[in-house]
Amino acid sequence: MSSTPSGTPHLRRSHAVRWVRRLLAERTLVVLILMFCSGVTIIVWHVSRLQANLIASISFTHAALYTQAVEAFRTLYTAEVVGPAQTAGLDVTHDYTAKAGAIPLPATLTILFGTHLAAQGLGGQTRLYSDAPFPWRPDGGPQDDFERQALQALRRYPEQPVAHVESFQGRPALRYATADRMRAPCVGCHNTHPASPKTTWQEGDVRGVVEVILPLESAVAQTRADLHETVYLLLTMSVVGLVGLMLVIGRVRRATAETQQQAAEARRADEVNRLKSEFVRLVAHELWTPMTAITGYVALLLEDDGSQLAAHQREYLGIVQRNAERLVNLINDLLDIARLEAGTIALQRTALDLVPLIQGVAGLLRPQVEAKGQRLTLELAPALPAVWGDAARVTQILTNLLANAHTYTPPEGSIRITARGEEGRVRVSVQDTGIGLSLEDQAQLFTPFFRAQHDATQGVGGTGLGLAIARALVERHGGTITVTSTLGQGSTFSVTLPTQGPEEATADAAPGPGA
Repeated sequence: MSSTPSGTPHLRRSHAVRWVRRLLAERTLVVLILMFCSGVTIIVWHVSRLQANLIASISFTHAALYTQAVEAFRTLYTAEVVGPAQTAGLDVTHDYTAKAGAIPLPATLTILFGTHLAAQGLGGQTRLYSDAPFPWRPDGGPQDDFERQALQALRRYPEQPVAHVESFQGRPALRYATADRMRAPCVGCHNTHPASPKTTWQEGDVRGVVEVILPLESAVAQTRADLHETVYLLLTMSVVGLVGLMLVIGRVRRATAETQQQAAEARRADEVNRLKSEFVRLVAHELWTPMTAITGYVALLLEDDGSQLAAHQREYLGIVQRNAERLVNLINDLLDIARLEAGTIALQRTALDLVPLIQGVAGLLRPQVEAKGQRLTLELAPALPAVWGDAARVTQILTNLLANAHTYTPPEGSIRITARGEEGRVRVSVQDTGIGLSLEDQAQLFTPFFRAQHDATQGVGGTGLGLAIARALVERHGGTITVTSTLGQGSTFSVTLPTQGPEEATADAAPGPGA
């Protein structure tokens, strides 16, 4: 016995949802056109129904008022004309035209009145019929299904009019029928008239039907014309809307394609950067061991006073040592940037007093600064709060900033280092009177391997990693680094590092890996 898995309905819904999403994504325009066409069709159908209902409602009201007017005319004629005429001895008959001094019966005049109004276009056709008509009225009985049904319905429910919109004599019309009830003044006449088919009439009996037939041809024609205008308007609006949507969809698709292309390029760039970082790390690691061996052996040779080295040989070894140290520094930078990008550098945070760190870095680089004829000044605020950081990495940050200022400041220029406390932070700034930076260069300044394109920097060495490393280390400390610069006037690099209270410094003084 087989059973349906419980997950089948869910899978079917999932497939249906995916199919709908794919259809919307791949056939958006077709879906929109179908939706618009369906919407227009529904609106047209609804408007058509509203107009038909409105015509019927207005026609029913008009027919009811017209019927009331006919009944009022008939009652008035009976009371004000027929009664006095009979008292005066005048004959009231259906064939009044054949007799001198005769007037028409109320029913005869009512029919004639309705016919006259219909001929003048002032109203509908009036019909009076009964299942017991006078013999001189060959059309006095019901002539079609509507009249037969109306007569039966009004005998059962005389207070409820019967109405229906149908084709009458090839034209649309409203047929509105009401009960023609026997009035007191008419009872005697009908019961005593020699040609009366019935002589037992009583007041209130339904003796027949008064029907008003209102033509709807002009109203229907006007409605159709209005409906056509509505359709044309809706179609125009739909076309305009579709064109607008097509333009919007086209723009969205182009933007989506561009976004996807940019995302793909970003992924490729990330992958390239990852591979580059991995390559740099591997190369730097492989170079580290032989370069440290070279520098070590060169240092031993130069320090050995008993060696038989000539002066020119010592000079050559000095050149080798200096260049080897440059390569070691480059390898260290490459390893640092690779570790920073991989997030594998752990910070040994302690409470740091920045004053001796800044003074130490300045003292280390002061000989190079003064050798170039530059002026280095320190402006350190007293009682700076301690910062929470790694002493070696903070020293590296300060060294990179001061070395950068020294490198790009011409001889006789000046470099100023300032430090002051701020709310919860310490700000250290390195200001120089160097070559400055353009806005374009400032936007890429902290990118690894970037070097500003300037005539004054063509002969300057460097890898373009110092500032990138400085920024990464500052951000690992939870600080910020910014630059303000004017081309040809100099630059100011500002670093902020977070501080901590004395109790936190005591509790966290023990070295440990930072997060």
